[in-house]
Amino acid sequence: MLTFVACNQNINTTFEGSIMGTNYKVLISGKVPSIVNEKSIFKVIDKVNQEMSTYIVKSKVNEINNANINELIYVTQDLINVLSYGQKICNLSKGAFDVSIGHIVNAWGFGPSVKDDSKNLEQKISNIGCNSFKLNQVSNSILKNKDISIDLSAIAKGYAIDKLAIYLSSHSIDNYLIEIGGEIRVKGDKNGVTWKVGIENPFNFSKPLMLLNNQNLGDFSLATSGSYRNYKMIEGEKISHTFDPRTGLSVKSDLLSVSVIHNTAMEADTLATTLNVLGADKGFIFSEENKIKAIFVIKENDSLIFKTSSEYNRVLK
Repeated sequence: MLTFVACNQNINTTFEGSIMGTNYKVLISGKVPSIVNEKSIFKVIDKVNQEMSTYIVKSKVNEINNANINELIYVTQDLINVLSYGQKICNLSKGAFDVSIGHIVNAWGFGPSVKDDSKNLEQKISNIGCNSFKLNQVSNSILKNKDISIDLSAIAKGYAIDKLAIYLSSHSIDNYLIEIGGEIRVKGDKNGVTWKVGIENPFNFSKPLMLLNNQNLGDFSLATSGSYRNYKMIEGEKISHTFDPRTGLSVKSDLLSVSVIHNTAMEADTLATTLNVLGADKGFIFSEENKIKAIFVIKENDSLIFKTSSEYNRVLK
């Protein structure tokens, strides 16, 4: 987990389990109608997972990945929402975020496929691009222009959180904290006390670097992207799970993590990964240009340096 959840014994109801290769937790303050239960909570998250996971053979995203070039595939509105936002940020970041990076993820052993290898990276990188697929939002369809593999691991968990938030609100639940794999969305309070969430310390997982609450932020989502937890050692080299779509290589920098606070978890999820790929300097400039509430944690010698965006500073004043 890249974020730490601070809670107390005033929470009325807790639902938790495993999905998307990680764990989820839902904390609800106040009365919970019987229709909202462990089964219904899991169903909302699993619906997103069944559509968007490359680890599920018959998922819709794998149907797209297995389709021929220029073959029209009809998809759900949920998948259109995720793909269109991913494409938007891809263009905005000039390719620093790109969901068509799946072959690269597989090549380095961070995806479900073992058929890809790093020997043909140059060809695979050349196919990656913001316009490597076309969306039709009228017919809810997609077609690939090139031989690409779509990977939604940097956006799907956030979207699942947002879908669950909509579900809870539809049943008049206005005080909750949702967390999937360290990504969080909070609304309301916990029996009159603001929700508190923290950003994990890369040097000491048990002590958060800072605590955030919704007293000033209001209802918000938080996502953190970093390279210090999920990585592999390949031929003595540390390979992070975050890849730069523009080079096909693992992200390497002194930026340990970057956290983004946004209205929705999907946006926070996507933007945190984008800033991580861009790095401390270019990522900070991007956050300034696009008014993103961001917190950068940078390693300088044996110390941690914090750098916060103007939009974050403005809200927290």
